[in-house]
Amino acid sequence: MNKLVNTMFLATILFFVTCGFSSATTIIDEYWGGTPGYGNNGADTNPKDIVGNDVDYDVSKIEVTQAGDTINLKIYSRFLDDSRELHNNLVQLGDLFISTDGWDPVSTSSNYTNDTASAAGEDWEYALVLDNHIGTTSGTTSLYNIEDGTILLSDYYFDSTNYEYRKDQEVRFDANGAAIDTSPWSINFGTTDADTDDYLSLAFSLADLGFSFGQELGFHWTMTCANDVIEGAFKPVPEPATMLLFGTGLIGLAGLTARRRNKK
Repeated sequence: MNKLVNTMFLATILFFVTCGFSSATTIIDEYWGGTPGYGNNGADTNPKDIVGNDVDYDVSKIEVTQAGDTINLKIYSRFLDDSRELHNNLVQLGDLFISTDGWDPVSTSSNYTNDTASAAGEDWEYALVLDNHIGTTSGTTSLYNIEDGTILLSDYYFDSTNYEYRKDQEVRFDANGAAIDTSPWSINFGTTDADTDDYLSLAFSLADLGFSFGQELGFHWTMTCANDVIEGAFKPVPEPATMLLFGTGLIGLAGLTARRRNKK
């Protein structure tokens, strides 16, 4: 019996350690998305990552970490340095869209250039909404179920005559229901002249999503012009207390099985 119990215990520890390594990830921006946009010179149909200048709009990555029940995100974008004064308040920070059943974009072409809000791709279940999208560097986010409001697209803010933007992308959420929960957000400025280390800090609770472990989370973020969009996935792991309970259950099951065998 001792040998079996030890084996189950070691297997549990190995499983826990292995899971621990997957509690953080970096989503690199390889998502382009949909029709590139329109500019002052007419329709632009050339696939591209960034519509406009890199120094104004580039989104490079999202660093995702899990601390118990809390998911923390750092969204790195050069847009953050200019988000307080660009384009007469038309270009603002976007809200974060969250999927609780994985990430499933339209991927019939490289860099997901066929993926738009109207395509048969990912459906978002939740939105993490900023209380102020321009003119400040910190505030409060509110978590909403997508059913409790309306997703606003980049087309809502811009037209094809005067502005350059990426069409048909989720950018903001217009809530008309009660928030599930709130949490702080902030813009953190780096030290490089290129502003490549500026990031938007967000957080939310897995419990608020009714999330079941074993599934992936999907994320979508951009500014209101959607000139650079980032999407990707992260798979949370159970908390240590949950893993310990799981391991204790395995050991107890192993002991019970061994006792039954000894009685035969």
